[in-house]
Amino acid sequence: MDKIPFSAIVLYAVPEGMLHGTLGLSLVAVRPRFKVILAYGTLFAATAYLVRQAPVFPGIHTLVITVFNSLYLFALNRMPYRKALLAVILALAVLIFAELLFTPVALSFFALSYEQVAANPWLRVLVTLPQQMFLALSALVAYRMRGFHRSGYRHVRSYRPWGQ
Repeated sequence: MDKIPFSAIVLYAVPEGMLHGTLGLSLVAVRPRFKVILAYGTLFAATAYLVRQAPVFPGIHTLVITVFNSLYLFALNRMPYRKALLAVILALAVLIFAELLFTPVALSFFALSYEQVAANPWLRVLVTLPQQMFLALSALVAYRMRGFHRSGYRHVRSYRPWGQ
């Protein structure tokens, strides 16, 4: 059970959710829209807060949050559920990679322990800035590679099932 302070929710979880949604949608070729991403980021943070409050076995909360996030993308973007689930899983993979890469580096650079970071809400936000920047850079690269930044971009939605 992890008690997330309100400052960490606002300054860490909501932006992470927005970056998570932008990256996931860009990776599955769905152009992110700001209002949808803002709503997704808020729902992402609220879900993370509520699920982490529950007394569940560690690791289960990640699965529960993933299922809820895929449902949010499914409902907010009116896209096939399999595509929404794929977007969430791909973004989660990048997020896990960023956490594994940058969190130990930040902790050793500032000579901090996990307990110190968990006890201080501002340290909790500051230590995650490198991974947030990595997510932002990954989302920006995926967004630009899809051509979403072009003013003449036209999206044609295809409802064909995958594999056909």
